[in-house]
Amino acid sequence: MAADRVPENPYLAARQEWSERYGSYVKAASAWRIVGILGLSMAVIGFGYAMYLSTQVKLVPYIVEVDKLGTAVTAGFPQQIEYADARVVRSTLGGFVSSFRSITPDAVVQKQYIDRTYALLRTSDPSTEKINAWFRGNSPFERAKKNTVAIEVNNIV
Repeated sequence: MAADRVPENPYLAARQEWSERYGSYVKAASAWRIVGILGLSMAVIGFGYAMYLSTQVKLVPYIVEVDKLGTAVTAGFPQQIEYADARVVRSTLGGFVSSFRSITPDAVVQKQYIDRTYALLRTSDPSTEKINAWFRGNSPFERAKKNTVAIEVNNIV
């Protein structure tokens, strides 16, 4: 019953009156503010997680065979392929250097060398631009009129 007692100090009485009238509104506003901040933080965390998931590749190849009658038959998942052996990489790199730097007077063979060089490059790579610039400045067909170059790769590190 001490709460029903009116204080003798008018300032304390006014404070008690204000707390009785508006205190519930202040508490409700504070509670809604906390709910809003929690909701906003959950939305930011959810959006961040969605962005993280969107960068992950989740495609799993699945093999489906079609029989002679045209019916789809499941064959399952393909087996994991292993990375290329270092010997294969060295051999491919040696072939690339050999076909890129070799010069022969036979135009058909020289064209095959150039085609083998470009077969290992993607069109969007900066290395393709450098190869293009090299061939523009040093035409193997023009150089073949003066001399030939035979490449022998001895060691690939």
